[in-house]
Amino acid sequence: MTEEEEEGTKPNPLRRHRRLCVFLILLLLLTLFIICLILALTLFKPKDPDTRAGSLATDVLSGGVGFDINTRLPGRVNFLGIIKRQAVAVTECHIVVGFPRLKVQSQECKSRTKI
Repeated sequence: MTEEEEEGTKPNPLRRHRRLCVFLILLLLLTLFIICLILALTLFKPKDPDTRAGSLATDVLSGGVGFDINTRLPGRVNFLGIIKRQAVAVTECHIVVGFPRLKVQSQECKSRTKI
């Protein structure tokens, strides 16, 4: 028996209501955590299989880490002060950085302009 029942008084309904609210809040937080975990493991997984940590470790052990870099630079082009056009300069590079010296081992870039 509880102390309240031993004294002959009724249990406090506010205390029971407070416990129920705490239980419901904890249940809601647990549900949100599970939903976020499911989303992280299914929808937000990497699209490129080379982004895994195992691939990075293999690259480091082989002596070089490769990066793909894409740059897009929009702007306006003025021909002879008469013709004005929108243009976009796009550069795509593949760079390999050596490890552990952190020097660029190779660099291949392709540039193009869209008018």
